[in-house]
Amino acid sequence: MLFVSAHNPTLKGVYNEVLLLLLFICYHYYYYIFFFNINPAEYARMKGEHLNLVWTERHGYEERIVSAKHYPLQSMSIVIDGADNQAYGFPYFPEKTKMTEEGHKVKSKLYGVIVHGVWQSIYTYGNHLVGGSNVTVEVLHRTLHRFNVTEKRLLPPVLHIQLDNTSK
Repeated sequence: MLFVSAHNPTLKGVYNEVLLLLLFICYHYYYYIFFFNINPAEYARMKGEHLNLVWTERHGYEERIVSAKHYPLQSMSIVIDGADNQAYGFPYFPEKTKMTEEGHKVKSKLYGVIVHGVWQSIYTYGNHLVGGSNVTVEVLHRTLHRFNVTEKRLLPPVLHIQLDNTSK
């Protein structure tokens, strides 16, 4: 498995990430065996089941993305993810100084949306509003409205939605 991440775009960076991953797996293995007295064979079986489940979910996710990108008239894939309940202030500066912190900031919460193969968006809403399912449905409605009405695209018959802990 070879991957290049945004943080480590070089082969050396990938090598370092793989080493850290192997170190974590070894630590995890010995931690469970020695501290929880789990049989190594049982641990290997549980780990295999877990990795198979994770691979199946990721594979399904990748299939939905490819389907939406290559067959946009048949399927659409949307990911909606809300920031945690921490409120953000705008304008936001990555480096905090006395001058940037003194100014008035508009407190808002964020929802990010990816429509695979089409666009990415960020929706903001006031800090005084309660988040949850109603906001998620509103974000989905605005996304579909933008796709269908504003950009004048036909909605495909299949819609895949991934909600990362944005609804219960």
